[in-house]
Amino acid sequence: MNTATYQGAVSASQAAAGMNAALRNSRRLLGDAELLLSAERWASAASLAVLGLEEAGKMSVIRVLCTTTEPAALKKQWKDYHLHQAKMEGPIGFNPDGKVLTAPNDLKAAIAERTKLIKQIDKIKQSGLYTDCYPDSFGKPYWVEPVTQVTEDAARDLVAILSKLLSDKPDVSVREMELFHEYISPALDDLDKSKRLVRWMVAMEAEGLMSRDETENRLRRFYDGIFGEGWYDTFNQNKPSPPRVTP
Repeated sequence: MNTATYQGAVSASQAAAGMNAALRNSRRLLGDAELLLSAERWASAASLAVLGLEEAGKMSVIRVLCTTTEPAALKKQWKDYHLHQAKMEGPIGFNPDGKVLTAPNDLKAAIAERTKLIKQIDKIKQSGLYTDCYPDSFGKPYWVEPVTQVTEDAARDLVAILSKLLSDKPDVSVREMELFHEYISPALDDLDKSKRLVRWMVAMEAEGLMSRDETENRLRRFYDGIFGEGWYDTFNQNKPSPPRVTP
C-alpha cells in the first residue's frame, strides 16, 4: 500500500466522496463521544468531540479543492486538510462571538479571537488524551493527567457543539459539487465570494438540492458571521422573502 498522501486535483465526484467520508467519520466520533459521556468519561468524550469537529471541518477544505487545478493553490489546500487550525475554522465559524463587524479593526479582532478559541479547543483535545508536566509554584515538576484537566461542562459543551453542527449536514451529492465548481471557481469572473455563494445556493434550490429553509439558514449563518448575530433577520424583517439572485 502506498503510504504517501495524495496531493493533486480532485473532481466533483471525488470531492463529494471525500466530503461524505469525513462526514461519516464525524458522525461516528459523535456517537462514540456520546457513549463516553454516558459513562462519565469526560476527558475522552471531549477529545473525540474535537476530533469530530476537525473531521467535519475537512469538508470545507475539500469543497475548495475541487475548484482549482493550480499547483500552488492545491498545495495550500492539501496543507490545510492536515492542519488543526484550518480544519477548525469552518466548524467554529468566521465570527463565533456574533459581534458586529463594521470596521477593519473589528474584523482583525474577530480573526484574533477565533484563532485564540481554536487554540484553546486544541489544548482541551490534547489534555483529554495525554499526560503532561508543568512547573509548580516552586519550579518543581508537576504531572497532570486527563481526568484532572477536562471538566464535565467542557465535555458536554463540545459534544453539544458537534451534535448541533451535524444535525443539519446532509450527505453531499456529486451534482452539488458540480454546481459549486460552476459558480465558485476563481477563474469565472470578478464577482466577490459572497455573490458567488448566493448564486450557488439559488442554483441548488432551483434543482431541488437545497430547501428554501436551508437556503435561508445558510445565508443567515454567512451574513451573521460577517455583520453580527441577528443581522440577516433584521435586514429582511420587512420583506416577504430574502433578496434573490438569478443564477
